[in-house]
Amino acid sequence: MDWRISYKQQAKRMAILVSKQDHCLYDILIRLKSNELSNCEIPVIISNHPDLESVAKMFGVPFRCLPIAEKGQKQLQEEALERILEEYNIDFLVLARYMQIFSKEFCERHWRHTINIHHSFLPAFEVSKCFCPS
Repeated sequence: MDWRISYKQQAKRMAILVSKQDHCLYDILIRLKSNELSNCEIPVIISNHPDLESVAKMFGVPFRCLPIAEKGQKQLQEEALERILEEYNIDFLVLARYMQIFSKEFCERHWRHTINIHHSFLPAFEVSKCFCPS
């Protein structure tokens, strides 16, 4: 049996993982600044590219870049990511257009506290009865 105690009064610590696209990152950071995410802290933004470091600086959030320069470095990147998550005492991950595939082992460790907000999971338009059989 797995269990955990969580206190509502204690702000949850979110790590945002991004790649190159900025719109999901901006959306989260603006919502945080406008107090829509009142019970949340963002102590770190992590990316596999340096492109969005200026956005992190604009909002005063530390930025960590973990590039994958060569094939076979995925495990090293995930190990570095695990160290960052531990360093910042992260409660949950938000994949905000993070364009990497995690290993099975990483997924098994983090599936309970990871949210993927990639835009392709959101419908671009409404289609009436699109799941009905023909």
